[in-house]
Amino acid sequence: MLVMDPPVKGFAEFVQECGEIWRSRLPRHSHSGVVLVELIHNNATALCMNLLVGCYVAEFLGARPVGFTAPTFTKYPVPMDQVRALAAVFGVKEVINIEQKEDHKITASVLREWKRFRTQLLWRSSRSKLSVLDGDRLRAAVLELNFDGVWIGDLVYDSYLYPSQKATINEFDSVLAAVYDRANLIFAGTENLIRRYAARAMVVSHTVYVEYGLPSRVALRYGIPVFGKAGLNPVIVRKYRSLEEATIPPPAGIQKAVSFCREALGDSLPGLADAFYPPSPGKVGESNAFRYGYGSGKREEDRSGLIRFLGLDPKKKTCCIMAHMFVDAPHACADLLFADYYQWLAATLSFVARTPSVNWLVRQHPYEILVGQEQNFQEIVAPYVANGTVTVVPDDVTTSSLFSCVDAVTTCSGTAGIEFASVGIPCILAAKPYYADYSFALRPRTQAAYFKALSEISTLPRLSADEMNLAKEIAYVELKCLPVRSALVPETPDLAGLSTTDEDFRAWWLDVTHRFKTNQPCDDPLYQSLHRLVHSDEDHALEVKSARRA
Repeated sequence: MLVMDPPVKGFAEFVQECGEIWRSRLPRHSHSGVVLVELIHNNATALCMNLLVGCYVAEFLGARPVGFTAPTFTKYPVPMDQVRALAAVFGVKEVINIEQKEDHKITASVLREWKRFRTQLLWRSSRSKLSVLDGDRLRAAVLELNFDGVWIGDLVYDSYLYPSQKATINEFDSVLAAVYDRANLIFAGTENLIRRYAARAMVVSHTVYVEYGLPSRVALRYGIPVFGKAGLNPVIVRKYRSLEEATIPPPAGIQKAVSFCREALGDSLPGLADAFYPPSPGKVGESNAFRYGYGSGKREEDRSGLIRFLGLDPKKKTCCIMAHMFVDAPHACADLLFADYYQWLAATLSFVARTPSVNWLVRQHPYEILVGQEQNFQEIVAPYVANGTVTVVPDDVTTSSLFSCVDAVTTCSGTAGIEFASVGIPCILAAKPYYADYSFALRPRTQAAYFKALSEISTLPRLSADEMNLAKEIAYVELKCLPVRSALVPETPDLAGLSTTDEDFRAWWLDVTHRFKTNQPCDDPLYQSLHRLVHSDEDHALEVKSARRA
């Protein structure tokens, strides 16, 4: 659901009816410092969940929440007046625009002015150097961007791909220039925010893109812990304690969560995991993520029918390249062996053209098709399809259909690797997703090692029963135990491919109003899980009771 200007139906009623409810429930204590809450969005669920997390964390720390926002996120406008009205309902009276340049009339010292001047010189110099590069040299230079010890290149790179809808960076065009300049403003704006307030923590709706990842890293640079979210409701909340943690991949945190869940769920975990995974058309209701590869409009094919339909040579081993959305934050997962998803797929297809001893399939990411971003994929794959090098798996075939006829898969950071591992099919990774450190995943450390692994597909053995069961348990923890629900906000799926009406918006806000009137924050599973996270050495919020009932 969206927050828009002018407001959608039901929004004004929620603000009017619930404005006093939350304030009456705020704890009465003196505040020490603030919790900075990012509100750079127009999705009502994302905003409400950020505000809930921010208010809960502030309560646990004895601080007060202060919001910050910006006029746009990725390429969409932020209705700032409505965001401020929404924040006020949660008792967040201040919402600062971090893209607004600081008033230079207010100066702290000559030293500070000198540091500001020196930093701006570095930004301008770096921009000038980028502007004369292209191709591989430009991609490498963007990824190397670092200011004051904060690595920002991956955030700038990903923030370019999304609004431009280009599969890769080839030139320093107007979009890249705008993203770079915006990163400069957000970097400076976040530093100004941190100087203005005694910040004790920060809450962000994600840790990718310059809108979210950059404030997170600047905060961590100053020793301020960050609570980063993923998803809508339910959400995954991870606690970051240092700048180093902000750029390391998910396995660093998932291992603690797995240990916790094994202790909490005991002997029931293997059975729960086996019932949940692997995904199938009959399990679409178990996770919103399942609908993309297994939901309505998909058909299940048996082995013989699929081999015939795809024209596979039964004497050869078969490998499926599980492609990604080119514009969907390729650097959100660390240790990507290539500059981006496009460069990975291009290099892999080039290798495939020289390796006819294997049946090669390629599957476009189903979400990319769902949102109508098919052109980039079609352009890169078309020449290889035309010369018979690779076969595209039709989108209307379920991913589970491939389990019967594929001997290996390769991908970068998606769920495909663990999906296929759960049925015994090895996966060769070109990045480090959350499951990459476990024995069922094959993760080469260099491009040369990656291509060597692809060349040895014909000799790859199937995974053992223990490895399959391990994959199922890791997937269960990631998809069922880490997501935490809030009782104060309706559960909200990704709306891609779904239609909504004005009445849907109004019904959503009426539901939120009812939940605010009938639920106490202290009874909210999100409140309870965050309380544990704030006061423990764990990395993730966990709500294992919900997982046990699933």
